[in-house]
Amino acid sequence: MKLKLHFFVLLFFINGYVQAQSVQPPSLPMDRIQAGVEQLRKSAGKPIAPLPASGKTIPSCIANPVTAFNHMFQPPVVPAVKSVHSSLISPSQVDTAFVGIVPNDTLIVTGNWTCNGPVYVFNDGVLIFDNANATILGDIYIWGNGTIFGDSTSFHIPQAWFYQRSIMVVDTGTLTLDHCSFEFSGLSHNFIASGSPVINLSHIHQNDWTTAGLWGQPQVEISHCNLMGEYIVTENAEFHVSYSDSLLLWHHYPDTAVINTAYPSGVLVDNYVCNSSQPGIDGIGYSVQLDTCSSVWWALMPVNGSDVTINNSTIRAVGAWFQHGDSVNASGLVNNSVYSSFTAPLSDRNLHFNTCTVQTWSLYVFDTSYLHITGCILGEVGTQFKSTCFAENFLMDGSGGYFWATDTSFIISSLSSAMSIVRSERNGIFVFGYGTCNTNPPTALGSSVMIVVQSAVPQDPVAEEGAVAWYANINGPASSYTNTSVAIQGTAFIDQGPQGSWMDFQAYSLYYQQTGDTIWYPIVVDSMLEVRHGVLANWNTIGLASGNYTLKLTLINTLGDSVDAQKSILLQPGTIGINEVNESEWSFYPVPADQQLIIKGPEAATQAVNYQVFDLTGKCVEEGCLNEGNSIVLNTAEWENGSYLISIYFAQSKWESRIAVIHP
Repeated sequence: MKLKLHFFVLLFFINGYVQAQSVQPPSLPMDRIQAGVEQLRKSAGKPIAPLPASGKTIPSCIANPVTAFNHMFQPPVVPAVKSVHSSLISPSQVDTAFVGIVPNDTLIVTGNWTCNGPVYVFNDGVLIFDNANATILGDIYIWGNGTIFGDSTSFHIPQAWFYQRSIMVVDTGTLTLDHCSFEFSGLSHNFIASGSPVINLSHIHQNDWTTAGLWGQPQVEISHCNLMGEYIVTENAEFHVSYSDSLLLWHHYPDTAVINTAYPSGVLVDNYVCNSSQPGIDGIGYSVQLDTCSSVWWALMPVNGSDVTINNSTIRAVGAWFQHGDSVNASGLVNNSVYSSFTAPLSDRNLHFNTCTVQTWSLYVFDTSYLHITGCILGEVGTQFKSTCFAENFLMDGSGGYFWATDTSFIISSLSSAMSIVRSERNGIFVFGYGTCNTNPPTALGSSVMIVVQSAVPQDPVAEEGAVAWYANINGPASSYTNTSVAIQGTAFIDQGPQGSWMDFQAYSLYYQQTGDTIWYPIVVDSMLEVRHGVLANWNTIGLASGNYTLKLTLINTLGDSVDAQKSILLQPGTIGINEVNESEWSFYPVPADQQLIIKGPEAATQAVNYQVFDLTGKCVEEGCLNEGNSIVLNTAEWENGSYLISIYFAQSKWESRIAVIHP
């Protein structure tokens, strides 16, 4: 069965149905989220199994190819009344360009031209760029029989984030460009060809990486391009490239494919042909031809059900697809591997390599499929439609793209490290728990939800557009003492994107439980103030037994939904010990201290008495000698809330105790 991805319909968050005028606000699928958070909690208590060894240098990220199949196109509502172009020269600035409202509608662009929104060319409309310097603040759409011609034109298409902008040619549209250049703010962008369009690009200069998807029956011919980018070729596409450089060619192998082939050296490709008439190629409908191309990287996208054997090849990337309600485990896939004879441990397909190297493994989950990842080193993982992925104990090295959930899909990540961008898009849900994100902050786009639980991130999660970002994190301390007040540090917030959202922060609560107990005892309940890297609550440990405890932070939104973050803490006895000195001879007050603390020793002491005060990090915050009366007043007004250790040295003895400082 071949993949059909022609036009995507916007599915409203979260349940996957369209309800444009719903009176009731949407709600999170908390059963799935809580089940996911519970999986996180359970896996967080497991010992971390060692990852497979990979001693080679990790290369930089190329891009995310599947975004080319994951871009929604919905024809806009064309205004009923609009100026008729009829072969007019365009003004130097327009808001949104509509070309094709009336028959034979034609618009000519020359010189400096700015479009403050998208460009739509449809029906039999024709848009001509002739020696223009065009700035376009939106996507470019060509559908129906729409046509764009461009000659000697520079296109500047700014982006705030990668894959924000796309060029889409669908139906029987036409795109013909000669001696043109493109600039996308230094970020990757999408190029989409679907249906039966005709695309001819000649002498094209690209400043940025292109991620392109060809499906249906497009005819695409490109020559003399300096930076091709990556192209996914599927279905019945015809793809011919000549005299071009830097191409990552993705061969999509559907479930009907039976492949036994080898890829040539990509340094200089004089002539390469891939179609079903070639020996060892069966079950594909597309045709690829490369002539005189340099720096070609080979990649494949095998679908579950396919039978693929690759021999004697250097493979830049393998992007395995999971479709048609597939349910499978993936483990032991490691980037930068050399295979003499290797069959991928995926039970849903035959994928075999003989004398091959694979630089990057990536995994893509579609429709309602389910994927469980463990013990892998991967370049990219993505989910879309209504699929689900549970990933634990793996490394995302970023050599193939990023870590993403889109449409109404769902990802749970636990005990994993991402050296790439972590992102939710459209209406996707991403729960990133008990892991590490090493580069950019986790980000939510569209109307998606990003939930970060008890994880180390370089910056706080970010919500863009109409998305929401949650962050529940207990920083510490890892240990403290009984009979004192412990300042619990952490973060609890829910942020909306600049366009607002249907949920927001309501409150947070903090609880504790001793190991072996079943009851959670409150420290603070329904605090309505967000906390960012500060004190969540001061925990009164007076009267508690020493031992191991668990802290639980519950983050609640305005709909009453909640997620929990948990962290272990060790409580040690509040009094460490007395050596040769009677404890009753020493006292300190008030307890807890606020502005000052008075320490008083035995009146009859005649020998020198020294003292030191340490915070929980072991830093000495104050030291000195007691006066003749063996008493001293410490100014604690500037001390932070928390627990401190006082050490008093008297003759050959040492007395230690814990004190608490709490500023109301």
